[in-house]
Amino acid sequence: LAIRAMAEVRKRHPRAQLVIPGPATSHTASLRSLVKELGMEDAILFLGPISEQELQTLYEGAAVYVYPAPEEDFGMGVIESMAKGVPVVAWNQAGPTVTVAPDTGHLAEPLDVGDYAGGIIRLLDSRELNQATGERAFQWARKFDWERHVDTTPRPWPVSPGRTASAGSGGWSAARTAGESGNR
Repeated sequence: LAIRAMAEVRKRHPRAQLVIPGPATSHTASLRSLVKELGMEDAILFLGPISEQELQTLYEGAAVYVYPAPEEDFGMGVIESMAKGVPVVAWNQAGPTVTVAPDTGHLAEPLDVGDYAGGIIRLLDSRELNQATGERAFQWARKFDWERHVDTTPRPWPVSPGRTASAGSGGWSAARTAGESGNR
């Protein structure tokens, strides 16, 4: 649906591009076919696997982060992009209803491609709106900061039988990163 939305976005912003990082999935071939069918080969870039540093660089260069997963529970990419000051466009259901505040991006009505595209277009139309929304997104993302939540939790936490983790445990961070990388 994000690819279909980009077809609408390109009518207003012909140079806009959707960059899709991450390894191929069972859906990649059908997505590539859709891109070709819509004649959007220059607008949709499939990057394949990228490093964490490359991902951070993408966040820093993005005008808008589009989160196309309609049913995911949380989506670390939403928080990571907001932490870089990037406004988010997502569906108004599941995880984004918690992670995206009304003034930190746009929550489109479920499966309404026009509404989804409209959210992207509004954020691309106005540099001032984009920057103000990005600043609010940055502030909002702080609510999801791991260290802030760890400070309110008794320590040590049981991780698995015979092991514990304390605040700032590198093991938890590495496990989270590895577990979340497939969602990007």
